[in-house]
Amino acid sequence: MRSALLLACLLLSGCIFGNISSAERLRDSVIELNDQARWARIDLAIAQVAPSLRREYRATHRGWGHAIRVADTEILGVEVGEDHDEATSTVTVRWYSTDTMMLAETTLKQKWRAAIGGYRLIEESVSDGDPRLLAEVPSSGGEDTDASAEEPTAQASADSSAI
Repeated sequence: MRSALLLACLLLSGCIFGNISSAERLRDSVIELNDQARWARIDLAIAQVAPSLRREYRATHRGWGHAIRVADTEILGVEVGEDHDEATSTVTVRWYSTDTMMLAETTLKQKWRAAIGGYRLIEESVSDGDPRLLAEVPSSGGEDTDASAEEPTAQASADSSAI
């Protein structure tokens, strides 16, 4: 009897957690990417980025945490397309460049596409404010630039799911 009850609870919990709506998966993806990027954990943020955009995303966020310090991020809104396959988020980032120490503000438009397990960022652009936030920073030459460097590590994925 006890094992039957335990089995029923496990099956029920699997059904409940398996039915997360697309809006909730989108919200989770938007929050996860922007929170990780805010704290310059680009290696973890990249898990929310579509493989085709990862190289560019790394290049435009390479200075975050070094040349650029993010003071605050605010998700202003998320719009889901009619078919729930695509969405757009608007995020304001308040940041400063470490060489000037002057506070700047940039509003980003992020486009998302549904993927297995959530949504993935497919495009990111400046819609308002200071465009230097997404300026590409040249690689220092010490970074691995082959295709395998584009994938998040298993440890990074495990660490992010433990949070």
